[in-house]
Amino acid sequence: MRNPSNYNFRKRLNLSMPMLINEAGLPLKLIVAFTAVMCILVIGLGSIAATRFLTGGGDPLSTTSLVFLVIVINQALLGLGIALIATYARATLRETLRRPRYHIAARSSVSDR
Repeated sequence: MRNPSNYNFRKRLNLSMPMLINEAGLPLKLIVAFTAVMCILVIGLGSIAATRFLTGGGDPLSTTSLVFLVIVINQALLGLGIALIATYARATLRETLRRPRYHIAARSSVSDR
């Protein structure tokens, strides 16, 4: 037997949304920090590879190092995209929560038309 309730999914989501938005900061900070580390790693490995290629000195990078560099570049770009999307979604949801709620009352008869 179903339990009748006044709370539908939308009401429950509206009640839980402030908690979800306010607690979303820590994972977002971790994603941004991980992406920053990956970008620094890409800059370091890329500069080493470019220096070795342009100067012709020492051993050129092995195939494993180049594959690793490409993987890290892709990881950094994916992390940057996820961080940007998550930041935008969080800002949009916070702005939505700041807006006042509008209630539209239904009239049974409209005589002023």
